[in-house]
Amino acid sequence: MLRRIGPCRSSFLLAALVLGLAACDDESPTLSGTEGNATREVIVPAGAAFRPLGSFTDYSGPNGVLFSVVANRFAGELSANALYRTAGAFPRTLTFTQDNSNRTDTLFRAVGGSLVLRVDSALSTAGPVTLQLFRLAQDFDAATATWELASDTGGVRTPFRMPGGTRGELLSQADYTASAAGDSVVIALDSADVAALRDSTGFGFLLSAAQTGTRVQIRTTPTLRVGLRPSNAVRDTVIQTNLALETQPNTFVFTPEPPQPAGVLTVGGIRSARSLFSFVLPDSVTGCDAAGGSCSRVALRDVRLNRVSLLLRRSPVSAAFSPLDSAIVSVYTITEPELGRRAPLGSPVLDPNALVTAPGQGGFTAAQSAAVFAPADSVVELNITSYATSAARGDTVPTNFALLGGPLVGIASNRAFDTFGLAAFLPEPRLRIVYTLPVRSELP
Repeated sequence: MLRRIGPCRSSFLLAALVLGLAACDDESPTLSGTEGNATREVIVPAGAAFRPLGSFTDYSGPNGVLFSVVANRFAGELSANALYRTAGAFPRTLTFTQDNSNRTDTLFRAVGGSLVLRVDSALSTAGPVTLQLFRLAQDFDAATATWELASDTGGVRTPFRMPGGTRGELLSQADYTASAAGDSVVIALDSADVAALRDSTGFGFLLSAAQTGTRVQIRTTPTLRVGLRPSNAVRDTVIQTNLALETQPNTFVFTPEPPQPAGVLTVGGIRSARSLFSFVLPDSVTGCDAAGGSCSRVALRDVRLNRVSLLLRRSPVSAAFSPLDSAIVSVYTITEPELGRRAPLGSPVLDPNALVTAPGQGGFTAAQSAAVFAPADSVVELNITSYATSAARGDTVPTNFALLGGPLVGIASNRAFDTFGLAAFLPEPRLRIVYTLPVRSELP
């Protein structure tokens, strides 16, 4: 049986675990369970055992992810457009078989097609949202483009003539509305539209949202389906082809940049924020006699640690950047913490071999090296039991760590996590220890 300690008892344990001071005068912690084999749970502020070392960002950008975001003043703040280059996806030579004869053609024509978008409904406005496909009127560098800049390479900054990507003519559009039947959007293209995207002198297309206050997240690179008509076919023939846009430069640009609130631990988001901290596990816990009249400190190595966790309390982030769906945090060891944002990552601290099923999240399985939290969760629990067990044995363990966001290897799920949203936590976590005293413990 577990027993949670009340406010005064928590104060006692904070003293015993962290500061080694005296207990509350009017109440002492008591044990529950059989004599000599009592199990208890304590939750106390980590206090001086936890020390923030700084928060850093800009480890990644939109060019390095599979998804893209389009938005129009979502939450009164976020705007985003997706940019795709297309000419290089079209084949130079069309090869086909007709009447048992292999044929090739370089003079084929495009006769129409469609752009297929797969939308993540959990991370999108329910709709209807009109997604508009514009021809791009200015080149862009996918690795360095921002809302204001078309490129920033070699010390040369080239601005967009139109912030968010310079638009040419509107080629086509279609409405997105969340549906239980599926979340694909098909934007029809006529032969002139496809010819514009095939044009080697063009720059591709821009995808935007028409309505103010909307946001649509596209799961993967769109598929461009086109009909190609050979010039040397013996009869009227159209060959349907899927073109791989993922092989072409693409990105999305947005404004404003994610917030960087001071005095909190920031994690994840499109810029892969991370926070560094040091943590030293207390070397003892409190044990009491069966009557609860006498308590003393018991070395951590002499108890069975059932669970040890850091409890992080969420701090608000602006609605435009707050996670809209389940997100991930993880803890890694670091070396050379004095290097700040360049401190090398070591190993995951949360047990990477144990798999757990996250409650209330559709039954997906996640490695414990990735703690999962939902938008409504106010507290995120980081299970450091394996680390604490090693520390209690007297093993040499690291004391400097990095708190990161996802995605991570070890996630087995048919659903996506929110890797655009930024999470923030108060720099004063609590420490949770569930432990069982030794069977024949002799306590004063």
